[in-house]
Amino acid sequence: MQLEFIFQNTLVVAYVLFGMTCTVGLSVVLPFMIHAMVGIFGAVFTEIGLAKAQGRESGSVSPDELQGPDEVVVIGYPPGHVASAHAPSGPVEYEPDDVPTGMLVKLAVAVTIAAVVSVIGGFQLFKFTLGQELADKGYEQTTGAIPRASAD
Repeated sequence: MQLEFIFQNTLVVAYVLFGMTCTVGLSVVLPFMIHAMVGIFGAVFTEIGLAKAQGRESGSVSPDELQGPDEVVVIGYPPGHVASAHAPSGPVEYEPDDVPTGMLVKLAVAVTIAAVVSVIGGFQLFKFTLGQELADKGYEQTTGAIPRASAD
């Protein structure tokens, strides 16, 4: 009886800890996501407010929005410019990407199987324990379907 109690408590603790990891994970990730969203929206609305304060349209400055007709916007090199070529510096050093994808897939499969087995095992343990408790209290165990009440 004591061993059964310990096993049931251990199972409940395991399920509670699993639920806590999900909850704690969300409570850690959500503030970062909220912070990023506030930063993005803050930047956009600040730019809109500054554009209105300066009397221009929001967004990038186009040549039509410049102050005077004499201003010229040059993108790239002016005509006749010759870019100087640099000598190549040699091969680029790099490190190979050593992500153990095979191990990660095996781990994901093992964790999924363990989760499914624990849920099925917990359900079977519940049914078995319920059947034992009902038998100990003197209720008969029926394997048939429970009759359904109908409105007919």
